[in-house]
Amino acid sequence: MLAILTGVNGFSGKFLSAHLKVENPGSKIIGIDLDDQCSNNFVDTYFSIDQFTLFKNTLDGLTDECIFFHLGGLIGNKPLPELVNSNVYWTSKYLELASTFKNLKVFMNIGSSAEYGKQKENTLVETLTTNPVTNYGISKDIQSKLVMSYGEIFNLPVIATRTFNLIGPGLTSNLVVGKIIQEFKDIKRGQKLNLEMGRTDSKRDFIDVRDAVKIYYQLAINYTSNEIYNVARGKSFEIAEILHYGSQLFDIKPNLIKSYKTEPNQDVDFQYADVSKLHKQIGLFNYTPLIDSLKDMMNFRV
Repeated sequence: MLAILTGVNGFSGKFLSAHLKVENPGSKIIGIDLDDQCSNNFVDTYFSIDQFTLFKNTLDGLTDECIFFHLGGLIGNKPLPELVNSNVYWTSKYLELASTFKNLKVFMNIGSSAEYGKQKENTLVETLTTNPVTNYGISKDIQSKLVMSYGEIFNLPVIATRTFNLIGPGLTSNLVVGKIIQEFKDIKRGQKLNLEMGRTDSKRDFIDVRDAVKIYYQLAINYTSNEIYNVARGKSFEIAEILHYGSQLFDIKPNLIKSYKTEPNQDVDFQYADVSKLHKQIGLFNYTPLIDSLKDMMNFRV
């Protein structure tokens, strides 16, 4: 099997590459990312984004059966033009390239639950009208719509995910659970006294990145074209619960200081995914227990 991965050096890219090699030991992985050098040991051929022309010329008109996993892009609170350039413009270039392939199995776009934004419902189902409230969510919503439209207009086999809050070993401290684990580590080392945190009563649907990439693979080999799937656990956890588990794992009970506030229009109290469509497609799934994910994050070393 040939797999093409954008964002191959990233958090999900590394775990997906490893899983592909487990499922298909003889598979070949071609990756592209922003970095000059590849930091993913499972990649067979690597291109930096500055080598896109070479990447395109190498793959243009590809005849081998392949799966195109599009994970690359920017995250976080960045200016909208910057996010649109990365998450929309570059997606259009990858779609254009994939449309030249003679034996494309599927083009999978990895989207985000941020596309849903503010909703009246707590349970988020794929048929809801998206209402993103952050620049990142807006860019990902446009991206998903582009992929779906491209697939329909050009008869390209595409699917998109709306992936919920990823956790797991190596998660950046820019994301809430990564921040919590890093704060506990710093306190345990004596580098700080207090745990600085925002709201602890909000609830989110967290899924281990290792579970997410297994689901991506299952969807890729057992897909229905032009469909969107929630990739999530289908259950919410309060941030206070994450803090409680952290106290147990690190055997400390730090002083909690509320250090920042979310913008009012971006604050969501309680959301989780409806995963019935996902499970209908791939069957039942054995999710990693939350405490195990947090334990692996605690023990992770760069």
